[in-house]
Amino acid sequence: MHDMKYAPLFFTPRFSLIRFARARRAPPFDSFASFIYRDLCFSSPRIWAISRPVSWYERYTLDSRPRRLSSSRYDFRVAIPVIVFQRGRTFNFATSLFFAMMDVMDRRTFIAVNFDETFRKELKEGFEVFERTLGPGVNADFRRVPEESWHITLVFLGDRNDDAVFRITRALAAAVKEIQAPEISFREFRFEPSGSAPKMMWLVTDDFSSRAIGDMRQVLEIKLDEEGVDFKKEFRAFHGHVTLARARDRYRRAIRGKTFPFRLSFRPRSIELMESELGRGGARYSVLQSFRLEHP
Repeated sequence: MHDMKYAPLFFTPRFSLIRFARARRAPPFDSFASFIYRDLCFSSPRIWAISRPVSWYERYTLDSRPRRLSSSRYDFRVAIPVIVFQRGRTFNFATSLFFAMMDVMDRRTFIAVNFDETFRKELKEGFEVFERTLGPGVNADFRRVPEESWHITLVFLGDRNDDAVFRITRALAAAVKEIQAPEISFREFRFEPSGSAPKMMWLVTDDFSSRAIGDMRQVLEIKLDEEGVDFKKEFRAFHGHVTLARARDRYRRAIRGKTFPFRLSFRPRSIELMESELGRGGARYSVLQSFRLEHP
């Protein structure tokens, strides 16, 4: 058994902590966490699992005793804590969790249209005028979304592993060949939801632009389906908007239904696959990949 090497594989489902595959030749270690893992475990690591029975994986005959993991396939998945023993060294659960966090965590993803600097500057100026009309009391009840995070969400995809992200990028590459960038026009600032306690400040598109963006979304959904990407489809009419601020705990009844006319247009140059990371200050967005749109 000394010639066996155990190497971590990634792309695990949400409920998995880590997955391992056994192979006589370990797959290449092409990530930072894998490089550390290889160095810690030397050439012939022994990987053991401590687990209670996991119903999803009964076919792998896991039991409650420390048991050596073995599978000839590369799709072996285990939702269990892991302890690694090698040459008298013991790496505890926290260490295993570190490796899992480095390479196994899913990405929270969505597809969006972002704005160029010229548009952001004009929108910022208009939004500041809107805020002044509201007064300091209302503004204190809302937390601004950083202007670099302003965007129009086309499709929300949720938590995705790297394999799914790869299929999503293929779908986007195919979709942009069939999409011509529309002119997108905005008409007003308003509070949403309008019929209850407002939780957000939006800049909303006009009806024609909402239909044009809805057509873009439909093409994206078709291509995602063709790539086998499972996601929640929206069957309601699309209403384009940019979230500019979110409410704090307090709520002022006087702002319900309040709007402020504002006209601004732009033509998107690309659509982006985005990642959302939640933190203390709210969500932070980063571009995973950008896809250039055709212009009419």
